[in-house]
Amino acid sequence: MSDSTKKKEKVFIEDTDVFETEFSQTMPHDPITAAKIEKEEPEERIPTFNPMDLSQLIDIDFPPIDWLVDDFIARGDFILCSGQPKIGKSLVWFQLMLHLSRGINFAQLRIARPQRVYYVDAEMSAQVMQQRLKLYDDQPHIGNKNFLYENCLSSPVRFLLTTEEQQDELVAKCLDEKIDILVLDNLFSLAKIDDWNKPAEYLDKLNPLIKKLREKKITTVLIDHVNKNGEAFGSQAKLVAIDTLMILERDEDEVFTLKIELERALHKCDSPRFFISDENVVSEANADDLVSPKQLVNWLDNNFHLTYPANERTKKAALDVLYKKYEEKFGVENAETLMSKNSYYTNHAKNW
Repeated sequence: MSDSTKKKEKVFIEDTDVFETEFSQTMPHDPITAAKIEKEEPEERIPTFNPMDLSQLIDIDFPPIDWLVDDFIARGDFILCSGQPKIGKSLVWFQLMLHLSRGINFAQLRIARPQRVYYVDAEMSAQVMQQRLKLYDDQPHIGNKNFLYENCLSSPVRFLLTTEEQQDELVAKCLDEKIDILVLDNLFSLAKIDDWNKPAEYLDKLNPLIKKLREKKITTVLIDHVNKNGEAFGSQAKLVAIDTLMILERDEDEVFTLKIELERALHKCDSPRFFISDENVVSEANADDLVSPKQLVNWLDNNFHLTYPANERTKKAALDVLYKKYEEKFGVENAETLMSKNSYYTNHAKNW
C-alpha cells in the first residue's frame, strides 16, 4: 500500500471517530424500540357521563354563597339587564357599581364590603360619566381605586367582544386587575352579531366569552335593550346562560325598579325600587308613599301599550289585566279604591 493511500485511510478513520463521538453525545444511549412504543399507555379518557345518586348529592359540602350584594348579586353570577332606550340603564348601573366599589349600601340593597369593578362603557361619553361622578362626590376617595372605567367611544381600538382575541384579552385584564364584577354597557355596541334573532349565531359568538368568565368566577352584567313588547331584545338564546334577568323600569314619579324577571333559586331579594336625585343621591322608594289616584292614572296611561292591543283585544279586558299588575307591583289590595275601572275607562281609556 502506498504512503498516499495509507494517509487517506487514516483521515477517514479519524473523521468517522469524530462523527461517532458527536452522534453518541446527542442521541439517547438507550435506543427506542418498537416494543417500547407498544408499551406506552394512552391517556385515560374521562367519561362524558358521570351520574351520582341522591345520597352522594346530599353529602356534598358546597361552599357558602359569596354575595357581592346581599341576596341579589353573587360571585360568578351572569346578569342580563334590559330596558327601554334612555330610561337610565347606564345611570343606574354606574351608581350601583360606584356604591359597590366603596362598600356602601344602595337603597335597600346591602353591600358588606368594597369590590373591584371594571365598567366597559360603549354607551355614554367619558365627560358625561365624569359629571355624574362629580355630582355624587367630587372629593378624592380611596374607593375610586376600586373602580376601573373604560370608555370605548374615545378609544382608538374598536371593541368587538365576539372575537376570540378580545375575549381572551378581556378575561386576562380582569384577572390581572383582580376584578370582582365586570359591567359591559351595552351588549349591542360591543358585539358584532349580524342577526340578533338567530340563536345559533348568538350562542356561537358569545357563549365562549360567557364560559371563560364563568370559569374564572368573574361576576358579569350585560346591559341590553328591550323590544317593543318590553322583553329582552333579540333571540331568547340570551336567557340560556344567565342567572338573573332584570328589566329596568322608571315610572312617572321618577322611581326606578330593577324588576327581577328570572333568577336562580338561591337569590331572595325582591325587585329593588329607588330614586336617584339630581345630585345622584340614591334613596329607597316606599310604595305606600307613592300610591294615589293620580299615580294610578299615570301608570295606566304609560303602560297600557304593553297589554292593549298586543295581548288583549278589548280595552276592558286590558284594564282587568293592568289593574291586577298594578296591585301586584305596588302592593295595593284593591286598586279600585283609588279609581274604579269604569271611571278610568270612561274618562281616560279613550286616549289609548
